[in-house]
Amino acid sequence: MPIFKSSTLSICIAALLLTACGSGGGGGSADAGAAPSTSSTPAATPVVVTQTSSEAAEVKTEDLVAPEDFDFATQQTYSLTVTAPKAATSQQVRVYHNYVPAPAGSDSAYLADFQSLLASTRLTGDSLTLDLALSVTTQSLLVELWDATGAAPSQAIITLRDDTRTLEWSFN
Repeated sequence: MPIFKSSTLSICIAALLLTACGSGGGGGSADAGAAPSTSSTPAATPVVVTQTSSEAAEVKTEDLVAPEDFDFATQQTYSLTVTAPKAATSQQVRVYHNYVPAPAGSDSAYLADFQSLLASTRLTGDSLTLDLALSVTTQSLLVELWDATGAAPSQAIITLRDDTRTLEWSFN
C-alpha cells in the first residue's frame, strides 16, 4: 500500500510540473511565423533635456525662508462673552462648531451636531465669558441659550473673523 501512495504522489507531482512548464514555445501566438507588421508613421525622435549646473543645484533646508508672520499653529484662542440680561438662574449656554439648518416646521432654526460641543455651562448672573481653542478652519459657532422650561433654545450664529479674537453676543 505505501508503494501505491508514493507512486500516485509522484505521478501527480510530475503532471503538475509538466502543466506548469507549458510547451516551452516562449509564449508566442498562433501566427508566430507571420512577418512583423510595419508602420507607415515614422518613429518619434527622443528629446534630450540638459540642465546647466545652476539648475541642477540642490535646494537645502537651511536655504528656505519663511515670512516672519508665518505660523504653524492649527488652533486659535477666542474669548466669547455671552450676555443674557433677562436670564434666569437655571439657564444654560452651549457652544457648538458644527450645525445645519433645521428642517421646516422645527422649533429651532439650526440643529447642532452634539459631538461638536465645545462648551456647556450654567449661566450665573447675566453674562458669561468662555475661552475657546478653535481650529483655524472653524468659520462660525452656534451658541444656544437653554432654559429649564424645556422650550426650544434661543440660538445665535457667531461668525469668526481674523481681525479679532474677542466675540460677544447678547440674548435679549
